[in-house]
Amino acid sequence: MDAVDFGAVDPVFGVLALMALPMLIVTQVAVKYISRLRSQDRYSECRELIRHLCIISVVGSFAAIGLVVALQRFILSRLHLESTTYIWLIGGLLVLSWWRPLTTALLQGFLRYRVMLFSAPLNAVLIIVFVALFVVLLGWGLPGALLARIMSAAVPLGVVFFLMRRSLTGERQTYRKELRPILAMVLPMSVYMGSLTLLFQFDRLFVRNFMLAQSGGFGAVVTYGSIPAYLIGPIVFVLFPLAAAEHARGRDISRLYRQALIAGIGVTVFGVGASALVAKPLMRFLKPSYVDYAGHLWVYTLAMGMHGTIQIIASVEMARHRYGFLWFVAVPVLLMCGLLYAGRGRWSLSQVVWIVAGARMVILAGAWSYGVFSERRSRGDES
Repeated sequence: MDAVDFGAVDPVFGVLALMALPMLIVTQVAVKYISRLRSQDRYSECRELIRHLCIISVVGSFAAIGLVVALQRFILSRLHLESTTYIWLIGGLLVLSWWRPLTTALLQGFLRYRVMLFSAPLNAVLIIVFVALFVVLLGWGLPGALLARIMSAAVPLGVVFFLMRRSLTGERQTYRKELRPILAMVLPMSVYMGSLTLLFQFDRLFVRNFMLAQSGGFGAVVTYGSIPAYLIGPIVFVLFPLAAAEHARGRDISRLYRQALIAGIGVTVFGVGASALVAKPLMRFLKPSYVDYAGHLWVYTLAMGMHGTIQIIASVEMARHRYGFLWFVAVPVLLMCGLLYAGRGRWSLSQVVWIVAGARMVILAGAWSYGVFSERRSRGDES
C-alpha cells in the first residue's frame, strides 16, 4: 500500500464516525439508563429499551447506506479515491459502525467486562490475520485493508450478541418513567459527542483534503500517536456506567474520579515519554520515508492522552447530570476547526499538530476547572 493510500485509512473512518454519530449519541445516553435500570433490578424495562435500540440500529443502517450511495461522488472526491468499490466497503463498515456502539453499550450497561476483555483481543488478532491475508498475501491494498476491518469487526459483534443472549431475552415492560430524563439527556449528549467526534476526526480529514502529499506520514503519526487514547478508552468504558450506577444509588464517586484521572494522566505521561524515545524506529518500521515525521509523534501522543483524560472528566460530569462543562468543550473545538480551515493551504504539518494539541490543553483546563468549581459549590450548599 503506497503512502497516499495509507493516508486514506483514518479519513475513511472519520467519515464513518461522523455518519454514525446519531447512533453513538443514542447509545451513550442508553448506557446510563441501562446501568441505572440494571442497578435497580428493573430488567424487563431494560430489555424493552434494548429492543428499541435494535430497531434504531436497523433503520439507521439502511438510511446510512442510502446516504452513502447518494453522496458517493462527493465522498470519493473528498477522500481522493476513485473506484466505486470503496463505496460498498464504506457501506459495509457503516453498517457495523451503527451496530458496534450498541454492543458496546450493552457491555457497559451490564458491566460485562469479561466479554469485553475477550472481544477486544479477538478483534486485534483478526485484524492482523485478515490484513496479512488480504493486503500482504493477496495484495489488495486499501480495499483489502478496509475489508479486513469489516471482517475483524463483524466476528466479535456476533460473538457479543451470542454471549449476551440470555440478558436480552425474556419479559419486557415499558420504561415510561425514565423517558423524560432520557430525552432531557439527548441534547447535552449530542453536543458532547458531536464536539468530541469533531475534535478526534477533523485534523485527519483536514490533512487528507488540504495536505494530501503529507497524509501518509501524518497517518503514521496518527496510528502510533492514538495509542494513549485507546489505552484510556477502557477506563472511560468502565467509569461512565459505574459512576452513573453509583450516582443513582446516592453514593459519592469522588474517589473513583480521582483514581481514573491518575490512571489517565499516568498513561499520557508514559506514552509521551515512550514516543519521544522510540519515534524514529517506529516510523521507519512502517515506511523509511516516515522517519521525517518522527518529531511530530510525541506532540500528537500528548494530544491523544489529553483527549482520553477529557473523556474521563466528561464521563463523571455526565453521570452527575452536570452539563456546564460542555461550553469548555464545544467552543474550543469550533475555534480549532475554524482556525485550521481559515489557514488551509498555509499551515505546516507541525503547526497543525500543535494546534490540535493546544485545543485539547484549553479544553482539559476548562473542563477540569469547571468540575473543581462545581464540586466545591455543591459541598458549600450541603454545609
